[in-house]
This record gives sequence, structure tokens and C-alpha cells, in this order.
Amino acid sequence: MTIATRPHEQTAVDMGDDGLLTPRETAQLLRVSVETLRAMPVPYLTIGAGQKRPRRRYVREQVLDWCKRRARP
Repeated sequence: MTIATRPHEQTAVDMGDDGLLTPRETAQLLRVSVETLRAMPVPYLTIGAGQKRPRRRYVREQVLDWCKRRARP
């Protein structure tokens, strides 16, 4: 029995309809894993009213500004 697998697709980071990035898209933008992203002090928005599992979304401009501030001259 053979198992067909899909090749790993690297999609371009795309702004959604609402202009926010998901954690996966943000991690791709920063070239880190989602777990590493959660440990980093990157500014994010909490979407929804859930208390147990808040949904994080990232604004692309804020993420890029954060990167610029952290860059060493």
C-alpha cells in the first residue's frame, strides 16, 4: 500500500479580507514556527470573546514595525 502525500506548499503571505494575519501566516512572514511566535513578544489582537482559547490575529504593519525596532543597526 502506498500513501500519496502532497508536497509542502509555501504560499505567499496574503492579507485576508479583514486585513489581519493568522498566527500561521505571521510565522511564515517571520520564518519561525507558530510555537516560537507565541513565545515572542510580537504585538497581537485578541479576536472574539473566548477566555479559554483566545484567537490571535496580527496586523502586518505592526509586525514589520516590531521587527524594525528589534533590528540592530
